[in-house]
Amino acid sequence: MLLSALFSLSADLCLVDVRLEDEEVTLVLRSSQTSAPCPACAQPSIRVHGHYTRQLADLPCQKRPVRVCLEVRRFACRTPGCPRTTFAERFPTLTGVYARRTLRQAESLTEIAFAQGGKAGAQLAKRLGMPTSRDTLLRLIRGASLPKCKTPRVLGLDDFAGKKATATAPCWSSKIMIVRVDEQQKPVTSASIAILSICLQQTYSTPCACGSLCAHREPHAQGVLRISDSIGSAT
Repeated sequence: MLLSALFSLSADLCLVDVRLEDEEVTLVLRSSQTSAPCPACAQPSIRVHGHYTRQLADLPCQKRPVRVCLEVRRFACRTPGCPRTTFAERFPTLTGVYARRTLRQAESLTEIAFAQGGKAGAQLAKRLGMPTSRDTLLRLIRGASLPKCKTPRVLGLDDFAGKKATATAPCWSSKIMIVRVDEQQKPVTSASIAILSICLQQTYSTPCACGSLCAHREPHAQGVLRISDSIGSAT
């Protein structure tokens, strides 16, 4: 019980043995459940068809690599009409399907990859007791899910035109447009996009004294559009 709490094992896992071999810690784990649900029909089965062992890399212990030997049972599904005749029990709190490392090690390596990159991250992971390749770290970055971002309240579209030389005199101009998005706005539709496009064209198409479309604009309320008001007036 103390070792299970030390290695943060879930309730559905049973720690069978702990071995120290060649500066590597080996944990032998197996399921503590008597049945497993079929991934196709979700019906539990208690008929064991066979066994096999999975090798997983885990978080290091005292900078020593930790290897998990997971004993997996294969069950027979007796549900009529189920496309699976046999299936292997799964451990969603420990590792994924066909994965070679635990979820917690994959999370740590992903953080190292985002912070250090491929080559430097692989060197750091090796010193921390999690040897891996830079290609693996880059693959973890590509497979990571994007963080959920809040909807912006203010969108700023700004442009600055420097010195536009003409045959008579130079021209200095600046163009700024601010789009405010209210918190309780309606969903953006094609009508609102069309209104925003027209407003942008009007903002950036005012002819200047030199004959160009540089549009002298004040950086204040002349080019301001409220999306929610536009959607309400359009609908």
